[in-house]
Amino acid sequence: MSISRQFASIFVSATLVLSGTIIPPNMAQASPVASKAAQVTDVLEQQAPHEALYEVKLHETTSSSNVASYEGLMSVSWRDTCDGFASDQRIVASISDREGTVTDSDFTATSWEGKDRVFFQFYTENKVNGRVMKRLSGKATRDSVDQEGLIEISKPKKGSQTLPASIMFPTHYTAEVLAAAQRGETVFEGAMFDGSDEHVGFRTTTTIGPRRTAKTSNEGEANQSGLSLLIDNPYWPVHVSYHEWENIEPLPIFEMSMDLHQNGVGRRIIMDYGSFSVEAVLVKLQFTPRTDC
Repeated sequence: MSISRQFASIFVSATLVLSGTIIPPNMAQASPVASKAAQVTDVLEQQAPHEALYEVKLHETTSSSNVASYEGLMSVSWRDTCDGFASDQRIVASISDREGTVTDSDFTATSWEGKDRVFFQFYTENKVNGRVMKRLSGKATRDSVDQEGLIEISKPKKGSQTLPASIMFPTHYTAEVLAAAQRGETVFEGAMFDGSDEHVGFRTTTTIGPRRTAKTSNEGEANQSGLSLLIDNPYWPVHVSYHEWENIEPLPIFEMSMDLHQNGVGRRIIMDYGSFSVEAVLVKLQFTPRTDC
């Protein structure tokens, strides 16, 4: 799964991708930059294709929020397509306000990111009470990594803008975070474009907690749901703050916390919108076969 703000567009981001990294002895004399690049490559190669299902509910709310309840399901699929990474996300939820009005929401997001880091394609659709409120699709391209590129929007209306040179796409951003976590670093700062809206991207700050290991108190239930796949698998609590690219305000526009596992699974996700937050808890997990490239 990849760290992404797409989950926030409905009210989705994040599926995160990752895996453990061991730097071979013959890299010991490599430069720090080369060593970090090799580590990120190793993380990407070890990402685990998977399908995950989450129960979503209201986590916290403030007196200024009109959200009284939030209940739904979120599905995430992530896979390696040999030359890139494909992600499919969907969240279906019922949201009640303080007057008792219920709104049914259905949000889907699909994306494909090239392993060469020069191409990203995206599509999102947001339905409210069965009616399509917005469709967003387009692509981001550049000639080579670390060069400016072009974001081309095809829906809802055609347009284009410059893709800043420092921008990363979600899967590679996530790999950088996982590599930093494995090095024992506690903060990673960068910039990301995930196709969640027409903006050129977001400046992000990711704080990384200490490495932990998952446990379970109900072995039978864990085996049935597939969550036993996470037992004894290391993870890091991460917190991502998103800031508008053009805005220098210190306060983020959106925040997301996640227990990010070494095998690429986000086990518990909290999405904070300021006046309320939503929690997504993993209830079913299945690893899928790798593509025979």
